[in-house]
This record gives sequence, C-alpha cells and structure tokens, in this order.
Amino acid sequence: MKIHKLLPLVSFLAPLSLFSCGNYQKSTELSNLIDSSSNVLQNDQSEKEKMTKFVLDSILNKQFKNSQVNRVAFINSQNNEANITAFLEKSQQYSQIILNSNESDQIEEAKINLKNLYNKNWLILLNHLNKLHIHFDNWYYFQDYNSDLKNSAHSQEFKDKIEHSLNFPRPWTEEYKTELFLNPDAKPKFEVFYDTKIKNLFLDEIIEGEESAEMPNTTIFYVLKDKLLFRIKVNNENVEIQNIIYFDKSKSKISLNLISNIVHSGFVHNDQEGYDRLEEDIVNKYRYNMPSEVLLVNKGEKNEN
Repeated sequence: MKIHKLLPLVSFLAPLSLFSCGNYQKSTELSNLIDSSSNVLQNDQSEKEKMTKFVLDSILNKQFKNSQVNRVAFINSQNNEANITAFLEKSQQYSQIILNSNESDQIEEAKINLKNLYNKNWLILLNHLNKLHIHFDNWYYFQDYNSDLKNSAHSQEFKDKIEHSLNFPRPWTEEYKTELFLNPDAKPKFEVFYDTKIKNLFLDEIIEGEESAEMPNTTIFYVLKDKLLFRIKVNNENVEIQNIIYFDKSKSKISLNLISNIVHSGFVHNDQEGYDRLEEDIVNKYRYNMPSEVLLVNKGEKNEN
C-alpha cells in the first residue's frame, strides 16, 4: 500500500523535472511564485543585528580605547550567566519598589539604585531590553537657569501644560473619563502614557553628540531604539546613562543630530534658544510631541523571550 501511495507523487515529480530541463523560462516563472518574504525578513533582521553590534562596539571601543584586556574582561563578566541572573533579580527588586511603594523616599532610593545598576551593567541592560517596560517618570525639559550672565526658562504656557498633565489621575478613573467627556478642554495637552513593553533587542542608530568636542576625555553618545533615546556619557572607562527619553507620540522619525543640537544648546550651555527649540521644534515643528524622561523597569513577567 505504501508503494501505491508514493507512486502518484513520483509520477508527478518526474514530468516536472523533465519540464524544468526543457523549459527554463517557465521554471523561472514558477520559482518566482515561491514566497520570498522569509528571505526578506531574514535579511532585514541580519541588517538590524549588524547595526546593534555596531552600536555596542562603538560604546565599548570608546570605553576601553586604552585597554583591550579590560574590554575582554568586561564583556566576559557581562555575558556571565550568574551576573545576568543577579542583574535581573536586582532590577526586579528595585522596580517593584518604584511601582508599588507609597513612600517617596523609598522610591527615590530605588531609582538611584536602579540607575547605578544600569550604569555598571550597561551591556547586560542593552542585551536584555526585551525583558523591560518603559515607565513614565517625568516630562523631559530644561530647568530654569539664572546667573549674572544669562537667564533662561521655558515659557509659562509650556510650564502650565506640564503641571496640568502631572496633576490628573493615572490611570484615568471612570469619573475622570466622564469629566473629560463633558469638558474636553480639561484634557491635558501633554498626555502621560501607560507602561510600554519593549519588544526586541535591536538598536537603530548611534551618533557622538556635538557637545563631546567640549568635554576632555569624555564622549556623549545618543543611541536610538524605535522612539526610545539613550543619552550615554563615557568618561575613560566609566559609563553613565544620563537620560532615557521616550517620544511615545512622535509622528516623525527621530533625528539624533537635532536632539543633540538642542540638548547641547539648552542643557549644556543653558541658552534660551535651546529652551525655545525644545518647545517649538521638538514638540510642534517636527511633530515629535512632548518627550518624557522614563525608567526601564523589570516587572519579572514569565515567558519573556
């Protein structure tokens, strides 16, 4: 019986082989019908993996430019399973305090501990982003600056929008939703997002910030992942993730050069132009909308890839 079942298949394949030898053009037409989307996806993923490696190598090359031995030791420690497990456990511990504690002092201490953990283990962090959530901490803006030489500040209207957005309940209660329905003008101009899960490990782009030229032995990197931006300071062999900024409602591709230029002006030099451009260029002109300063928290979810 098995022979009889195979015969039709063999009979079908034999003419096909003869056909393909006799008519190359039609064979080519048939091959064109084969779904090549899997190859496209593989090529796309390969390019993303190359870019991710380039980003990580760029930081490592700057951090350990004077010591290949220290570079190898650091990479080995960051790939050590025991260290990775300890990192994930600690990040979950600090995250739970941030997410669940009612004590402001405990929360602030946990934020500091989480930041220090990420700075010390930045390579583990970037290699395990898909285990983390993006958690709103505050809006990203520049603090007022006052000195004998200059006074710089955001507009009062901009400050009012920030204050208003931080004073409404999160998540929205049914009562608040009803209030907004009856009075749409009460809706905050800057709307705080809910926690967002990071889906993969790919990093999209890296540049050296223009402010690096003014900092001896220091490089500022801007790293982009989707709408998430890392501002990373490398000083000798010390790495500090100074800001994690999220453009969750951006309608345009984020330009790292634009962000670097505005941060250089407003944050590094406290120039009024930088304050104005954050309000006008980032939020409105280039349709990035209001950026937020975020935390990457580990909720300890099961079955994460």
